[in-house]
Amino acid sequence: MAFQADVLNLGVGERAFVLNKQAPNLQLWLSSPVRGPLRYDFDSASARWINNRDAHPMLPALASDIRELCGEDPGFEKVEEDIASFYRKRATGQ
Repeated sequence: MAFQADVLNLGVGERAFVLNKQAPNLQLWLSSPVRGPLRYDFDSASARWINNRDAHPMLPALASDIRELCGEDPGFEKVEEDIASFYRKRATGQ
């Protein structure tokens, strides 16, 4: 795993995921060796990153792709809960 200049590279075996922050567009771009290139917009109502084509949430899809490549669950459920909690606190000024 490496992070530099708003780009996160995550190696899973011989394959790699690339997550790129697109600040001007308020998007995250994910390149998955399983699904290909995907774009996500932040949905403030659900506090999740949602695909802009078919509305699937990013973290469960990424977890599924990682599980497909290595056979293990990366356990992103807690991460998704933490993001939602952080966003809600920030949105309410707490």
